[in-house]
Amino acid sequence: MNLKESINNYLPKIKLISPKNEIDYYGFSYYLNKKLGFKKYNYSFSSWVHGWIFSELKFIEKFNTSQYYPHLKIVANKSQKEFIKSYGFNKVITAGYPYIYVEKNPKIKKFKNSLLVMPPKNSMDTLSRWNEDEFIDQIISIKKNFDSVFFCIDQVSFNNKIWIEKIIKNNFQFVIGADSRDANSLLRMKIIFQHFDYVHSPVIGSAIAYAAYEGCKVSISNNYLEYDISGYTNHPLYLKNKPYIEYEIYTQSKEYAKNNYGFLFKEPFEGLILNDWAKTQLGFEFKKNILELPYLLGWRMIDKLKFYPLKYINSITNRLTK
Repeated sequence: MNLKESINNYLPKIKLISPKNEIDYYGFSYYLNKKLGFKKYNYSFSSWVHGWIFSELKFIEKFNTSQYYPHLKIVANKSQKEFIKSYGFNKVITAGYPYIYVEKNPKIKKFKNSLLVMPPKNSMDTLSRWNEDEFIDQIISIKKNFDSVFFCIDQVSFNNKIWIEKIIKNNFQFVIGADSRDANSLLRMKIIFQHFDYVHSPVIGSAIAYAAYEGCKVSISNNYLEYDISGYTNHPLYLKNKPYIEYEIYTQSKEYAKNNYGFLFKEPFEGLILNDWAKTQLGFEFKKNILELPYLLGWRMIDKLKFYPLKYINSITNRLTK
């Protein structure tokens, strides 16, 4: 099989869901349910940080504290644990990020000298646009260095025709990536990264850490693409906590990325192998045995009997106080 055939062969279909809590984002709870042999969906009574936090911790909102989780708060590392405990949360444990629990497919081979380009993503809460022509022109200028070049477009951008028209116009191949509402997103990204030798992005984000974890040679473009406040007007915290949103945008700026991750700014063909760095970033040393997770998430029957009434009481209380 060639690269395109292999991706199509192994990539699971997109399966849209309505996430009920953070652990449902990108399909993590659905992956665990299937992996652990549960026949029905399990509601999670714990929160779990779903994506790589690459910035300095300043706002507790980063940990989705607005939702009610009566069991545990699960974070990736010790610094996150200490930060969240400083806000009065006591039931906090470290367990790495969800991505490290998704297993590799041993049948997939990495295609040598292949490049995956990861433009900045959008979500249901944000919708941004960038100078697509300028960035794609950069990729055109270096494509001769690779045997194959693919773009990976997130599902929200694809559905809003962001990036995809210019990619097709310039005869690049593409694969559709993640969406927080897709039950197969984490598995899809795992399989995609397993196929590629190099991964290049014009923005700092989870894709860089995940790709490095999979042994890809990673790099960030000097033709950096920044987010703008105008793309965040639909974010639920835009009006409630504008300083938090402004800080989020700053941490995704070229200035912040250069100051903190300057070593990643390379041409695509100069990408770095950073597997150990990625393990540290993703909290691999805190990874739990997967058989422990039903307890940590409150999936046992004894947990459900305890936490469902608390969830119901909290819901009624919130309605009465509004």
